Amino acid sequence: MRFYTQAHQHYCGIDLHARSMYLCILDGNGAILLHRNLNCSPEALLGAIAPYRDGLVVGVECMFAWYWLADLCAREGIAFVLGHALYMRAIHGGKAKNDRIDAYKIAALLKGGMFPTAYVYPAAMRATRDLMRRRNHLMRQRAELLAHIQNTNSQYNLPEFGGRISRSRKQREGIAERFADAEVAKTIEIDCILTDHYDTLLAELEKHILACAKDHDPQTLMLLHSIPGVGSVLALILLYEIHDIDRFARVQNFLSYVRAGHYEGTIFHRVMANFMIQGGGFTPELGEEKPTRPPIRNEARNGLRNSRGTVAMARTNDPDSAASQFFVNLKDNHMLDFGIAGAGYAVFGTVVEGMDVVDRIAAVPITSRGPHQSVPQVAVVIRNVREVNAGAPVAAPKP
Repeated sequence: MRFYTQAHQHYCGIDLHARSMYLCILDGNGAILLHRNLNCSPEALLGAIAPYRDGLVVGVECMFAWYWLADLCAREGIAFVLGHALYMRAIHGGKAKNDRIDAYKIAALLKGGMFPTAYVYPAAMRATRDLMRRRNHLMRQRAELLAHIQNTNSQYNLPEFGGRISRSRKQREGIAERFADAEVAKTIEIDCILTDHYDTLLAELEKHILACAKDHDPQTLMLLHSIPGVGSVLALILLYEIHDIDRFARVQNFLSYVRAGHYEGTIFHRVMANFMIQGGGFTPELGEEKPTRPPIRNEARNGLRNSRGTVAMARTNDPDSAASQFFVNLKDNHMLDFGIAGAGYAVFGTVVEGMDVVDRIAAVPITSRGPHQSVPQVAVVIRNVREVNAGAPVAAPKP
C-alpha cells in the first residue's frame, strides 16, 4: 500500500457521485475553507476551487465516475490523487457516514499523509483498456453459454460430444438435435447461435485492440509476445492492465545490484556501535560514490520494523533517494520506522545467518576521513554478494 505524502497549501477532498459531488477544502492547518455540495460539472468545480487554486491537491475515491475529474485536473494543471477504495477504511468503516463527512475525511487523509493511492491510468490508453475488459466480459459470457450446453447434456445423461464444442462452429453443428424435448433443443439452439455470434464479435474486437496496441506501445507488445506461453490475448491483457511496470513496488532493487556485481569491492564506510553498519556505495578510496540507477520510492510503509538484524535502504534526507546503499541494524532502531522518523527507512531483508560477523564489524576501530565520519580505520571490504534460493546450500566465497 502506498500513501500520498506530499505537502500542499490546500487539500480538496471530493465525495464523487454520478450527478453530484461534495467538496471539502482544508488549509495547511486543517481548517475548513469550503464544505459544499455541487453538481458534477467542470464549471461548478473550477468555480468553487478558484480561490484556493494555489498549491491545491484534489483527492477522490476510486469509483466508477472519476475519469472526467482526473482529465479535468490534468488539463488545468491541478494535482490529482486517486484513492484506493479497498484501503480507505476511514471512510468505509465510519459509523456516521454521509457525503459531507466522507468529503471531509478524504481531505483529512490527504493532509495527514494517510491517503492510500490507486493508479491514475493515463487517458491515452484508458479507453482501450476498458475495451479489453469488455472483451473479457464477453468471453466469460461465451464460456457460460458453452457450460450450459455441457451441463444440459449431462442432465439428460447423453453421450459426450465428439469434440471440443468451444473450438469452432463446426464442432457445435447439430448438437441441438440430440435432445428429444423440443424446448430443450430450442434452448441449446439459442446457446449455439449466441456462441457463434460471440465468436465473430470477439475475433473482430481482438483484431481492433491489437491494432490499437501496435500504436500505443509496439515494443512492449513485441517483448510480451516473446515470453513462452504468452499468446496474443494474454499479451494484450498484460500490456493494458499493467501499463507502467514501475508503478508497482519492487523489493528487487537490492537484488538487481547484486546481480550486476555492484557490491563487489565496496566497503562498510559507516560503522556506529550499538546503532548500525552502512555500506554498498563506496570503494576503499572513499572517493565518489559508485554509479547507481535512479533512486527508488520510499517503501517504509510496508509494515516491517527496523529491528536488530534487519537490513534497510539507506538514503539522504529526501525520502525517495535510496539507491544501492543499505544498512544493518545492530539493535532495535524503531525510531527509524515510518511515522516515527517521518517517512522512515524501508526494511527489505533480515540477517538469517552471520549476525556474529555483523557484530564484529561493529566493533572495529573507527576514524574520520574527509567528510565521512565513523569510517573503519582498516577498510571492511565486501568481496562479493550472491543470490541463493531459499534452502539452497551457499557456495564457498571467492578467495
